[in-house]
Amino acid sequence: MDIITLPDSDTHIEVISFSGTSTQSSALVTGSGKVRLCSDKNCYILFGTNPTVTTTNGIFLPARHVELFGCKADDKIAVIRASNGDDDDDEGSSNVGDGKLSVCCIE
Repeated sequence: MDIITLPDSDTHIEVISFSGTSTQSSALVTGSGKVRLCSDKNCYILFGTNPTVTTTNGIFLPARHVELFGCKADDKIAVIRASNGDDDDDEGSSNVGDGKLSVCCIE
């Protein structure tokens, strides 16, 4: 099991507000090639140098689930809200809608 240190002042942290249109993060700055993501609403994400995510090409990220992903230096993350039919987590429609994605680059 990997041990992840807590963020310090040099850690790149970004909160991305998202809606029904693909929104990109700034370029990821990570020494380990890992990024920690958590969203307050169901969404889809996509990594790349200039990504545009849709509900058909993205990775589904359920609300309030912390996930760790590998990424490349200078990748960006695109995020879009999940549609009403994508409420897979049995917690009701409160997980659907515009939201915020927290991005923490792991050093």
